[in-house]
Amino acid sequence: MTPRRRLPLPGSVVLLSGGMDSATCLAIASRRHRPVHALTILYGQRHDREVRSARALARHFRAARHTVLTLPLRPLLTSSLTDPRRPLPNRSRTGGRIPSTYVPARNTILLSIAMGYAESHRLGRVYLGANAIDYSGYPDCRPEYFRAFERLARVATKAAVEMMMKTMAQEAGPYGVRVLSIAPGAVATPINAGVLNDKAWQDDLMNKVPLKRIGQPEDIASVALFLASDQASYVTATTVFVDGGMTDYPAFAHGG
Repeated sequence: MTPRRRLPLPGSVVLLSGGMDSATCLAIASRRHRPVHALTILYGQRHDREVRSARALARHFRAARHTVLTLPLRPLLTSSLTDPRRPLPNRSRTGGRIPSTYVPARNTILLSIAMGYAESHRLGRVYLGANAIDYSGYPDCRPEYFRAFERLARVATKAAVEMMMKTMAQEAGPYGVRVLSIAPGAVATPINAGVLNDKAWQDDLMNKVPLKRIGQPEDIASVALFLASDQASYVTATTVFVDGGMTDYPAFAHGG
């Protein structure tokens, strides 16, 4: 099988805790996928030594940007890693159970933020370091967890969907197959009937739509018919926006 040719965006975001795993990721990203944006998230962990290390690492590897974000998760998530009243366990005595230092859904939260950051700043890769030894105790450090999150990233972000469309167009083009996508704006359908009857919502929307009307299903259908016709035989690997010009409005310029 011919390997897929991908069109990744340049650059990367590294979840930088300041520990050895994330430092390794930062070193790799700095060598392979510049510019590098480092992202350190303070979610209520008890120690701050690694945070100081994260700042030093970001300077050492000349990260294009280092953001330290504080999330007030300590009252929400139960873990001895965030609760100073709970003793830290002896790692050798966990007995194969998930240790009390497990922070519920931590990697899912961190990766979701990093994924949104990467898409907003048009960075092509996300790095998170997870020690292979950890997955015996932490469910969100297992290989199957990361494979599942990669699948999520491919369907949950605009950037990934567009990249998938362009990659498919590259692969299918030699066979005469065109791959396109349609991005509709506000369209009058039963699913949004409630807001369509809200005058304040309509007035606000009309301020953002240059054509000053709400789209109809026929607007989308006519574009789909054109793209499927021989008249569009030289059109592929692109997204057609059918939104009355809404994307021209600054608030929607990057997807919402």
